[in-house]
Amino acid sequence: MPDQTPDSKPGVSASSDFSILTVDSSGSGLDHLAAAERYRVLSPPESASITVDHDAATGYAFVSAGEGAVPSSAAVLVANMELGNVAVVQADSKGAFATSIPARAGTHLLVKQDSTTEGYSAIRSGIDEIVNSEQIGSPGIVLRVPVVPSAAGSGGYSVAGGARVTDDGPPWIFEGNLSDIAFRSDGTFDVNGQIKVLTDIQSLDGVSFSFSGQMLGDETGYQIGPAGDFLSNIMTPTGLPIERTRQEGTLDIFSQNCGTGILEWRKASDGLVADVSCEVQVESDAPTGTYVTWLTLNTPDSVRETIQPSDKLLKLGNPLGQGNSIALAMVTVGPAEPLRLTTTLLADLLQEGTRGGVLAREDAGRLSIGSRIITHHNPIVPRLDPYGDPWRHRLDPYLPLMGITDRHPPAVPLIAFDFSNSDLRIAVERPDGKTDVLGPGPFAAYGVKTPTTPEGNQIAGGGGHIGEIPQLLGQTDIFEYQFPLDGDYVVHLAGHIADENGQILEVTGTFDLVVANSLDIETALLPGTPFEVGDSLPVGLQVYPGVPADVRFTVTHIGADNAVTKKEYTGTASTGGWWDGDGQSFLFAVAGEYLVEAEARYPDSEERLWAGRMKYGGVVATPDGPIIAHGLRGQDALDYIPPPWGFGIDFSADGHLQFPYFTGDILWGMEGPENRGDLTGLDHFHSSGPGDSVNVGLSMQIVNADHPLVKRALKQAEGSMPEEKYKDLLKAGQVPLITTLEEDDPLNCGEHCGAGPGGSMGLRLEELSLLAYTYGSAQRPGVRV
Repeated sequence: MPDQTPDSKPGVSASSDFSILTVDSSGSGLDHLAAAERYRVLSPPESASITVDHDAATGYAFVSAGEGAVPSSAAVLVANMELGNVAVVQADSKGAFATSIPARAGTHLLVKQDSTTEGYSAIRSGIDEIVNSEQIGSPGIVLRVPVVPSAAGSGGYSVAGGARVTDDGPPWIFEGNLSDIAFRSDGTFDVNGQIKVLTDIQSLDGVSFSFSGQMLGDETGYQIGPAGDFLSNIMTPTGLPIERTRQEGTLDIFSQNCGTGILEWRKASDGLVADVSCEVQVESDAPTGTYVTWLTLNTPDSVRETIQPSDKLLKLGNPLGQGNSIALAMVTVGPAEPLRLTTTLLADLLQEGTRGGVLAREDAGRLSIGSRIITHHNPIVPRLDPYGDPWRHRLDPYLPLMGITDRHPPAVPLIAFDFSNSDLRIAVERPDGKTDVLGPGPFAAYGVKTPTTPEGNQIAGGGGHIGEIPQLLGQTDIFEYQFPLDGDYVVHLAGHIADENGQILEVTGTFDLVVANSLDIETALLPGTPFEVGDSLPVGLQVYPGVPADVRFTVTHIGADNAVTKKEYTGTASTGGWWDGDGQSFLFAVAGEYLVEAEARYPDSEERLWAGRMKYGGVVATPDGPIIAHGLRGQDALDYIPPPWGFGIDFSADGHLQFPYFTGDILWGMEGPENRGDLTGLDHFHSSGPGDSVNVGLSMQIVNADHPLVKRALKQAEGSMPEEKYKDLLKAGQVPLITTLEEDDPLNCGEHCGAGPGGSMGLRLEELSLLAYTYGSAQRPGVRV
């Protein structure tokens, strides 16, 4: 293998010189930054150097940061996530800064630093760009404005926070007290406090409040929510994630014993105020587990229509569907075991199709990350940067289920952590048999980070991708690690963190890592290729760069009767990297689903390991099936069903086209504006249709409506939409496949159907008696979604 290290490297005080980079960096795509510069750019603000002094009388917080809080002369964003106010300051030469910003007790301050000097930067571009941006890629931390302990004599629990009536405001706040946080089924708890809407609206007639619970963990303490976009504990038989936005919803496990909940408002100097005093009943069939308790302000349309949008507010980054709600506290219902937080490592690492980080052994088969890439990768971790220096990896654990977002600012934290009551020890088992130990030490902050390109751009501009991943950060660099050797590592996390009410959450996990230079794998067929019974899957692949790597190629087939057939093929690639599998193939004798897993490894003459791996799945179609798969007609978000053929100019430019309805039809996309009356061709919104992007969506045409599975799938689809829309889609042969809940079906879903008494609305796999989903991808060799 030729020497891949450039002769020189750039300093870290300026942007790297791309011209001297001779190869792609190991495992991160085209990352021309040196390790020291990449570490500086990705380092979050140091929370130990930042103080928040909140003045409740003025409604402002003074944020001051001492030396070393951020890199020298970095641009710093400070924003109140709930109120929406934004400030941008520049740190001095020693990394100190200070600013004031509106704040209320229990709200959260987002602090991000940008120490780049070139490329795209929302922070360096100013407040207008920040509030209009889809994402703010710079690393950050979230600080909670202190809450004054409850003065209630009952020994209750102080709660406070903020939200917005609409995304554009106005904000509202709540300060009060919960009488208990350990609930029992059919029990009660009291809520007392005050709601204040920061508005000049004269009337809030008809506005009411309600409570709901969002399940975090089951009775065993295993974290099962909030899942949804990108994350799912509902998987195909082959272990691939089925994304279900319905997993983001809350459970109606509370009812109020305080009338209608309609509020009586009175004027205050800065808005309208209403008192809340309520006894809340826990439903007798509430599932045992750990929850977040939400307080929601129910606002009639008549009130919303009178609201004047506020200018220059930070976008709400709430991925959980709890608009206009405040997370009051983490609570338990019944005898639930302490919650173990689901964690990943190295979620900021971009390697092939990697998104969201490495899952722990304990979570394998129970949770999966949907990368929106057809090829799912367990990442190869790079050891050296392109200039031969070791990468400085942070092993601080990520919390993907705590609120990742899609092209939005961070989500408001669900749990108020007490970092003074925390501890973590990380043991790293090395390939040479030695063990390194990091810590033990406490957590120091709640971090957020979005993977970006080296230039700060989105990794999938215009498409959905994982962002603002929550992270528990240790003090300074206590959990930083430089891998000393290539090879297989095992990382053990053992620790805990408490919330502000003293409830302990476990932070544990065992992670398997492969540290090496990255190989790119291209199999002999396009990933996700659908097959029919009688077809054969070709066994073979190409490795880039071309090296004689050792190859392991595994095909797993699961039939409709859940019979599993698994076969592993091994061999060595040619000196050019091609492996033909000795001419072998895998015959699909029956219908079902398949999974391909490929791994290649090559130790070169300089004792460096090169490795690559990928996996993907697809279907083996049923002969003479009871349904026919189709794409979707026209663009998305239409309130009618258009013809199956048309032009981009037939539709508005503010949407996406779909896969062609008929198999064999072609969607012609475009790279630039399509002239449609705008002779200059410069106004994309008014001069082009939605032809430069496509939604990966499928539907079904019914051939045999009496088939038992088709009957159940139609029932699920019918129950998820208005009756007339369902009839139109059925007639057009464009019915969606939807995984939802079947009620009153103990034969199929056990004691608790997800929509029945005691159910969790399908958060638990055993509550779903029918999984209905599709495989879809758009790709050319090497470029996939």
